[in-house]
Amino acid sequence: MVAAQWIFVSLVIISALAIFPPLRSAMAIMPYVYPNARIKAKEGRLVKSDRFDEMIAVESVLEIASLLENTDYMPYLQGISLEKPGAIENVLDNYLADLYDDITKMSPKKVKNLFESLSKKWAGKNIKIVLRNAFSVEGGHEKSPEDIFNSFSTCDIPEDKLKALSECKSVKDLIAELEDTRYSLSKYYSIYENTGRLSLLESAIDKMMYEEILENLPEEPMVKRYFSALIDASNVKLLLRTKRDGLPLKEVENFLIEGGEVSDSLKRDFDEMDTKDLIEELGGTTYHPLKDLLSEYEKTNSLSPFERELDRIVAKAGRDISAPMFGLSPLIGFLSVKEMEAKNLRTIFGGKVVGMNPEDVRSLLIY
Repeated sequence: MVAAQWIFVSLVIISALAIFPPLRSAMAIMPYVYPNARIKAKEGRLVKSDRFDEMIAVESVLEIASLLENTDYMPYLQGISLEKPGAIENVLDNYLADLYDDITKMSPKKVKNLFESLSKKWAGKNIKIVLRNAFSVEGGHEKSPEDIFNSFSTCDIPEDKLKALSECKSVKDLIAELEDTRYSLSKYYSIYENTGRLSLLESAIDKMMYEEILENLPEEPMVKRYFSALIDASNVKLLLRTKRDGLPLKEVENFLIEGGEVSDSLKRDFDEMDTKDLIEELGGTTYHPLKDLLSEYEKTNSLSPFERELDRIVAKAGRDISAPMFGLSPLIGFLSVKEMEAKNLRTIFGGKVVGMNPEDVRSLLIY
């Protein structure tokens, strides 16, 4: 009913705009009326901050799940043993993968390629799962192929290929298995061999995903700013970890993603700077709040506060592009909001499983 009402109001507004010649360009938003209405209806089922507070306060994961009864997550929670390691991660990933697919199907033809590119993140996540498993097998810790396969989300990689990937016993074998796919990592293997850093191969996957997204990104300033924030966050995290691990820029430069705004300034004199210098370099940018966390970093030597703040900046960018009534922005913004919502649910469920203090859990949430 909400969606139908929204479509009716939308059509009235657009029809009125069409009467005036200077505003006829507004007709370009007509293909978005139906998907925007669907998204508006879904926004009514977002988990509110006071509900997160209730979840933090309860005693068990089952009670947390009961508080999701009237949300879109409930069908995915049915019959799941939530105490089982990785269970909530699988639930949330499967929900998000289906949501991406749903929005891809409803999106206008002219941006369909963009949403198909965005949906490839689940293929990327599945490849990261098998990469980590192959790495663990080399270290003597092996999971059953069945357990790995059950942790996959829906993606465009054929089931038989996923099965073959889940059975690889080494990173080298896995990269060979990926050679005939669009997710080939062979050109990055030598860097992995030199550094032993699996995270670099994961960064290569992220880079491939973003390159395809950027190829399909329309010339819409608000949307481009949002993806620029995503890319900046990814690049800054990579550079901070590189500095922490004492590696030179040349080891990671090929993994940085083009399209952001701050990586060039951070690359200048990177090898001569320390972590504090890198954060100070962000002082005149959107990412200046990271400077306020330097004292915490100096006490703990942990990058986690910086990474959470970057996530919060991305979350704000996602909320900002949700504001327009019509067009591409609300679709992208809604996906961003749902990503952060799922991240908060992971934090709350995970905190409850390990017995974290409620205030510590609350401090980790992304708003």
